Amino acid sequence: MERDVKLSETSEKICPSCGQWTTWSKQPHDRCIHCGFELMAESIRKEEIRKERFYRKPAGLITIKGSEPAWLQAVYKGINFVYFIFVGIMAAVVWFITTVAG
Repeated sequence: MERDVKLSETSEKICPSCGQWTTWSKQPHDRCIHCGFELMAESIRKEEIRKERFYRKPAGLITIKGSEPAWLQAVYKGINFVYFIFVGIMAAVVWFITTVAG
């Protein structure tokens, strides 16, 4: 005869707001039973900021800001264009050398 043993899926965690121990089922939106504060709010906020920074990385050698004069933005765009052409040529050269080398 086989018995099904269910392990406890809850644990306890200290609430960052009130400092009391509360039950926590390891879900992202669990709340403190004493004050109602979201236990993972700070972790979720930090993860969102990290993702935003990762996906917001500018492409190019120089970052163009909207507050700069139009002529300076044009110069930066020209420099970025030359940079992308240079990187493309270097990638083609590396591909050619590795293809020929076998």
